Amino acid sequence: MLKKLTLITTLALSPIAANADLLEFDWQTQGDGDVTLDTDSGKLWLDLDVTAFQSIDSVRLRLQNDPAFSHWRIPTLTEIYTLASNSFSDITDPTKLIYNGRATAQETANFSVFGQAVNNSTYTYGFYDNNGTSQLLGSDYGGGYYLNYELGNNTAYKRVYEGVYLVSDNYSVSIDESAIRSVAPNYNVSSPAVIGALSLFGLALFGRQKK
Repeated sequence: MLKKLTLITTLALSPIAANADLLEFDWQTQGDGDVTLDTDSGKLWLDLDVTAFQSIDSVRLRLQNDPAFSHWRIPTLTEIYTLASNSFSDITDPTKLIYNGRATAQETANFSVFGQAVNNSTYTYGFYDNNGTSQLLGSDYGGGYYLNYELGNNTAYKRVYEGVYLVSDNYSVSIDESAIRSVAPNYNVSSPAVIGALSLFGLALFGRQKK
């Protein structure tokens, strides 16, 4: 916690020190590190190990019935594509299939903050719902990353290597709410350097390349 507070203090005093786009915070207990703040979008993401080896359908049931998951939800495609574009700088069209795309070592290390479904593995893999199919967004320490890669033709599919992406706009989901609120304003989430047109969905995607 002391290390985290030191980082927060540094960022609060220096708004231009925005080199780390993904910051780790705690979810339910001190030190669990299960919440990630995407400073480009201002959204919180739950670590993939929390939903490891679960299908999107089973996670939806937990969202409905488990109070611990209050204020978490399945992300929209736009939110997934924004996260991917913020995380991997060579993405030009996030609506297309990317199989074993090439990430920098720093991008891979940054993305690993989302956690791994399999302990001590090198796979930061997670499922999201793309029109009723289970598709993969993830990276590995071989330098590869994946987007729009369909592994299941329905949302009941599960595999040991993946968790399910969950997002929240409500900082109260984290016990570090006050710390997150002190950090988030130091980042400009409305000035993207990468803008992609999502004509297929009639939406505009805003994302910033990682430094």
